Amino acid sequence: DLPLALEIDYFRISSSSYFVPVSIKIPGSVVALAAKRGASVTQFDFVGQIQDEQHGVAGNVRDNIQIRLDQDTAAKAGRKSFQYDAGFTLAPGKYHMKFVVRENVTGKMGTFETRFTVPDLSADTSGLKLSSIIWSNQREAVQAAVGAAEKFSRKELQANPLIVEDRKIVPDITRVFRRNQNLYLTFDVYDALP
Repeated sequence: DLPLALEIDYFRISSSSYFVPVSIKIPGSVVALAAKRGASVTQFDFVGQIQDEQHGVAGNVRDNIQIRLDQDTAAKAGRKSFQYDAGFTLAPGKYHMKFVVRENVTGKMGTFETRFTVPDLSADTSGLKLSSIIWSNQREAVQAAVGAAEKFSRKELQANPLIVEDRKIVPDITRVFRRNQNLYLTFDVYDALP
Protein backbone atom coordinates (compact mmCIF):
# COMPACT_ATOMS: atom_id res chain seq x y z
CA ASP A 1 0.00 0.00 0.00
CA LEU A 2 2.87 2.38 0.74
CA PRO A 3 5.48 2.55 -2.06
CA LEU A 4 9.00 3.31 -0.94
CA ALA A 5 12.50 3.47 -2.38
CA LEU A 6 15.58 2.55 -0.37
CA GLU A 7 19.31 3.23 -0.82
CA ILE A 8 22.18 1.61 1.08
CA ASP A 9 25.66 3.16 1.03
CA TYR A 10 28.95 2.53 2.86
CA PHE A 11 31.88 4.58 4.20
CA ARG A 12 34.95 3.14 5.90
CA ILE A 13 35.45 4.48 9.44
CA SER A 14 38.23 2.09 10.53
CA SER A 15 40.10 -0.86 9.06
CA SER A 16 37.38 -3.27 10.19
CA SER A 17 34.17 -1.22 10.36
CA TYR A 18 32.00 0.77 7.99
CA PHE A 19 29.27 3.34 8.50
CA VAL A 20 26.28 2.19 6.42
CA PRO A 21 23.69 4.94 5.91
CA VAL A 22 20.25 3.76 4.80
CA SER A 23 17.86 6.26 3.19
CA ILE A 24 14.16 5.65 2.58
CA LYS A 25 11.97 7.85 0.38
CA ILE A 26 8.17 7.84 0.47
CA PRO A 27 6.18 9.85 -2.10
CA GLY A 28 4.07 12.56 -0.45
CA SER A 29 1.19 11.83 -2.83
CA VAL A 30 0.41 8.55 -1.02
CA VAL A 31 0.63 9.91 2.53
CA ALA A 32 -2.58 10.91 4.29
CA LEU A 33 -2.45 13.99 6.51
CA ALA A 34 -4.79 14.45 9.46
CA ALA A 35 -5.87 17.88 10.70
CA LYS A 36 -4.92 18.56 14.30
CA ARG A 37 -4.89 21.94 16.10
CA GLY A 38 -4.61 24.00 12.94
CA ALA A 39 -1.84 21.90 11.39
CA SER A 40 -1.58 18.76 9.30
CA VAL A 41 0.07 15.78 10.93
CA THR A 42 1.13 12.28 10.03
CA GLN A 43 3.08 9.59 11.81
CA PHE A 44 5.39 6.84 10.56
CA ASP A 45 6.72 3.69 12.19
CA PHE A 46 10.03 2.44 10.75
CA VAL A 47 11.31 -1.05 11.60
CA GLY A 48 14.42 -2.48 9.98
CA GLN A 49 16.75 -5.41 10.51
CA ILE A 50 20.07 -6.42 8.96
CA GLN A 51 21.22 -10.04 9.07
CA ASP A 52 24.66 -11.41 8.22
CA GLU A 53 25.31 -14.53 6.11
CA GLN A 54 24.76 -16.81 9.12
CA HIS A 55 21.32 -15.17 9.72
CA GLY A 56 22.57 -13.45 12.87
CA VAL A 57 21.23 -9.96 13.58
CA ALA A 58 23.93 -7.43 12.66
CA GLY A 59 21.80 -4.34 13.26
CA ASN A 60 18.26 -3.15 13.75
CA VAL A 61 16.31 0.06 14.04
CA ARG A 62 12.87 1.00 15.29
CA ASP A 63 11.62 4.57 15.06
CA ASN A 64 8.33 6.37 15.46
CA ILE A 65 8.45 9.72 13.65
CA GLN A 66 5.70 12.32 14.00
CA ILE A 67 5.51 15.01 11.32
CA ARG A 68 3.66 18.27 11.84
CA LEU A 69 3.22 20.58 8.83
CA ASP A 70 1.84 24.11 8.71
CA GLN A 71 -0.89 24.86 6.15
CA ASP A 72 1.48 26.13 3.42
CA THR A 73 3.83 23.15 3.71
CA ALA A 74 0.92 20.68 3.90
CA ALA A 75 -0.52 22.07 0.65
CA LYS A 76 2.78 21.22 -1.11
CA ALA A 77 3.29 17.84 0.61
CA GLY A 78 1.63 15.88 -2.19
CA ARG A 79 4.30 17.04 -4.66
CA LYS A 80 7.25 16.31 -2.37
CA SER A 81 8.61 13.22 -0.66
CA PHE A 82 9.24 12.22 2.92
CA GLN A 83 12.74 10.92 3.54
CA TYR A 84 14.02 8.92 6.51
CA ASP A 85 17.65 8.10 7.29
CA ALA A 86 19.21 5.54 9.61
CA GLY A 87 22.82 4.46 10.07
CA PHE A 88 24.51 1.21 11.03
CA THR A 89 28.10 0.23 11.83
CA LEU A 90 28.99 -3.04 10.10
CA ALA A 91 32.04 -5.16 9.29
CA PRO A 92 32.81 -6.04 5.66
CA GLY A 93 30.62 -8.87 4.38
CA LYS A 94 27.34 -9.86 2.76
CA TYR A 95 24.06 -8.83 4.39
CA HIS A 96 20.30 -9.13 4.04
CA MET A 97 18.05 -6.18 4.98
CA LYS A 98 14.31 -6.07 5.65
CA PHE A 99 12.50 -2.79 6.25
CA VAL A 100 8.83 -2.16 7.08
CA VAL A 101 7.21 1.28 7.10
CA ARG A 102 3.72 1.99 8.46
CA GLU A 103 1.88 5.27 7.99
CA ASN A 104 -0.32 5.52 11.08
CA VAL A 105 -3.11 7.83 9.86
CA THR A 106 -4.54 5.26 7.41
CA GLY A 107 -2.55 2.17 8.41
CA LYS A 108 -0.88 1.80 5.00
CA MET A 109 2.27 -0.31 5.05
CA GLY A 110 5.22 -0.75 2.74
CA THR A 111 8.11 -3.21 2.79
CA PHE A 112 11.54 -3.39 1.21
CA GLU A 113 13.87 -6.37 1.24
CA THR A 114 17.31 -6.55 -0.36
CA ARG A 115 20.76 -8.10 -0.18
CA PHE A 116 23.88 -5.95 -0.19
CA THR A 117 27.64 -6.24 0.26
CA VAL A 118 30.00 -4.07 2.27
CA PRO A 119 33.37 -4.53 0.53
CA ASP A 120 36.65 -4.85 2.40
CA LEU A 121 38.44 -1.68 1.29
CA SER A 122 41.33 -2.36 3.68
CA ALA A 123 42.42 -5.45 1.77
CA ASP A 124 45.49 -5.26 -0.47
CA THR A 125 43.93 -4.67 -3.87
CA SER A 126 44.95 -2.64 -6.85
CA GLY A 127 42.91 0.30 -8.03
CA LEU A 128 41.23 3.21 -6.33
CA LYS A 129 39.44 2.41 -3.07
CA LEU A 130 36.18 4.38 -2.98
CA SER A 131 33.18 4.62 -0.70
CA SER A 132 29.71 4.70 -2.21
CA ILE A 133 29.11 7.70 -4.46
CA ILE A 134 26.20 9.74 -3.12
CA TRP A 135 24.15 11.71 -5.65
CA SER A 136 22.30 14.63 -4.11
CA ASN A 137 20.58 17.88 -4.98
CA GLN A 138 19.95 18.99 -1.42
CA ARG A 139 21.81 19.92 1.72
CA GLU A 140 19.88 20.77 4.85
CA ALA A 141 20.67 21.88 8.36
CA VAL A 142 21.10 18.93 10.72
CA GLN A 143 18.43 20.38 13.02
CA ALA A 144 15.92 20.34 10.13
CA ALA A 145 16.15 16.56 9.71
CA VAL A 146 12.89 15.06 10.94
CA GLY A 147 13.44 13.05 14.10
CA ALA A 148 17.19 12.74 13.61
CA ALA A 149 18.86 15.73 15.28
CA GLU A 150 17.69 14.74 18.75
CA LYS A 151 18.99 11.18 18.51
CA PHE A 152 22.66 11.78 17.78
CA SER A 153 25.38 13.05 20.09
CA ARG A 154 27.92 15.62 18.87
CA LYS A 155 30.52 12.84 18.51
CA GLU A 156 28.17 10.72 16.38
CA LEU A 157 27.36 13.72 14.18
CA GLN A 158 31.07 14.30 13.56
CA ALA A 159 31.58 10.63 12.64
CA ASN A 160 28.79 10.68 10.04
CA PRO A 161 30.35 11.24 6.59
CA LEU A 162 27.07 12.69 5.26
CA ILE A 163 27.25 15.61 7.71
CA VAL A 164 29.63 18.42 6.77
CA GLU A 165 29.78 21.58 8.90
CA ASP A 166 26.30 21.10 10.47
CA ARG A 167 24.75 20.49 7.04
CA LYS A 168 23.45 17.07 6.04
CA ILE A 169 23.78 15.77 2.51
CA VAL A 170 20.41 14.26 1.56
CA PRO A 171 20.89 11.35 -0.88
CA ASP A 172 18.66 11.54 -3.96
CA ILE A 173 17.50 7.94 -4.10
CA THR A 174 15.59 8.20 -7.38
CA ARG A 175 18.41 10.13 -9.13
CA VAL A 176 15.98 12.47 -10.89
CA PHE A 177 17.29 16.01 -11.29
CA ARG A 178 15.86 19.16 -12.87
CA ARG A 179 18.01 21.51 -14.90
CA ASN A 180 17.72 24.29 -12.32
CA GLN A 181 19.02 22.12 -9.43
CA ASN A 182 22.57 21.74 -8.20
CA LEU A 183 24.09 18.27 -8.38
CA TYR A 184 26.34 17.27 -5.48
CA LEU A 185 28.54 14.16 -5.61
CA THR A 186 29.98 12.97 -2.30
CA PHE A 187 32.47 10.14 -1.81
CA ASP A 188 35.60 9.22 0.15
CA VAL A 189 38.89 7.87 -1.22
CA TYR A 190 40.94 5.55 1.02
CA ASP A 191 44.66 4.75 1.15
CA ALA A 192 45.44 7.06 -1.76
CA LEU A 193 49.08 7.21 -2.80
CA PRO A 194 50.75 9.96 -4.88
